[in-house]
Amino acid sequence: WIDAAYGGDYPRLDFSAAFDAFTEEAQQRARGDRALLSNAVVGGELDESRAVRRQVRLDVLAVDGTAVGVTARVDLLLELSGAVTRRERVWGSLLLTYERTSGAAKWRVFGYDLRRREA
Repeated sequence: WIDAAYGGDYPRLDFSAAFDAFTEEAQQRARGDRALLSNAVVGGELDESRAVRRQVRLDVLAVDGTAVGVTARVDLLLELSGAVTRRERVWGSLLLTYERTSGAAKWRVFGYDLRRREA
């Protein structure tokens, strides 16, 4: 999510892959929160977006030795440059579940509580 939402080549307008790691329901909510969860709103005005701090801490809930849920606590510091030049911090929690889709199983975001502001 981090690389697809905030990284990549700029300027760009396509952030369609930003929420691929989200469940279908969470993808719908995330698209409405795209200004928080990606650089989609300012992507066309950027020359570069660089993560100068990227911390992720995982809290894992396990039952009988098997992980059943994960909370990922993220803290990102982004340096944006171009027509928009500023530092922004994105921090908070992503809630993950192990989900099978089309035969493939993987951890997917089903909820989030994130904040974003100029740093």
